Amino acid sequence: MLLAQPPESDNREEIKRWVADLVSPNYSKRELASEELKRLAGQSLDLVLGELETSDGEAHSRLLTLITDLATNPESPVSKPAYQGLAKLANRMTGAKSVQIKQIVESIRTEVAQLAWYRYKRKSKNNEIAFPSRSNPEYRPLNPIVIDATFTGTHEDLSELDQIDWVTFARLQGPTITRQHLEAVLKLPKLSHLQLVDVPLTSEDLMVIKQGPDLDILELQYVPIGDEIVEHLPSFPVWTEIWIYGTKISRAGLERAETMLGDVVLTYSRGAFLGVRCNSNDVTVEHVEPDSAADQSGIMEGDRIRSINGRRLFRFDDLREELGKFSDGEEVDVEYLRAGELIKTKVVLGRRKR
Repeated sequence: MLLAQPPESDNREEIKRWVADLVSPNYSKRELASEELKRLAGQSLDLVLGELETSDGEAHSRLLTLITDLATNPESPVSKPAYQGLAKLANRMTGAKSVQIKQIVESIRTEVAQLAWYRYKRKSKNNEIAFPSRSNPEYRPLNPIVIDATFTGTHEDLSELDQIDWVTFARLQGPTITRQHLEAVLKLPKLSHLQLVDVPLTSEDLMVIKQGPDLDILELQYVPIGDEIVEHLPSFPVWTEIWIYGTKISRAGLERAETMLGDVVLTYSRGAFLGVRCNSNDVTVEHVEPDSAADQSGIMEGDRIRSINGRRLFRFDDLREELGKFSDGEEVDVEYLRAGELIKTKVVLGRRKR
């Protein structure tokens, strides 16, 4: 037999009585009132917050203690709403009360942020410290967040990233990445540099970036997006540079995007990767990536790349620009000098590993 639920108005009257008993001179009544209000937290929170805003003296102190207890109890179903309610109150109120509540809110936020960070670190096995970027091949951000194949958690383990205010860089990489992972990372309030690498996200999935924080740099590497995203790029909150590498966006689409983006620098490439690093002033090879297209074709350190498909190269930027015209898997003719001897070879271009 189901018991009839009391009308909501009866519950509100009961809650008001418990609120009044919080300042009773009788200790037992005060304790019982506190316990009952916690038990009825789902129904009492809004009313208690309203009372807190207008109360003074001992009543204000006891109401504030009650809501703080709810906000700091991770097992309470109203923990987050209680914290959010306190934060809103702190912004609405003035004077000493506002200062007091702001201090409590900041203390709770710091504790929640630390717990969220430790939860992420327990689930992440990635120990990288350098994250190659278009502008800096040895970029070493402080406290990066990386979600990739080594991450053993779910997007639910990232649910409170919005409280972490010391992370500025995040990278999502690999086939396990979902839209929920992206939404979670975009809640980082100080995020300024976002890398998406080889992720199975569509243009529709990337629309959530519009609701994210202001970014300095957005990098999209081997993301399966096409010309359909071009018209949306100007509405992404990116203020310095967008790097698009190895996507299905056509050259015409990229040129149109470049015009639409105004002061935002758009750097793009179709994604072919030779696998060499050269002196910036010429094209003498300083390093060959193991198992790269260059390595497999026999190119070695000290070789000087002379041309690709007949186009003469003079600087490393010339090489980058020419490679940007090709996709991985395409074959090109490469000429290079080794100890004064001109060597010609065919190279099947590869894919950047990260």
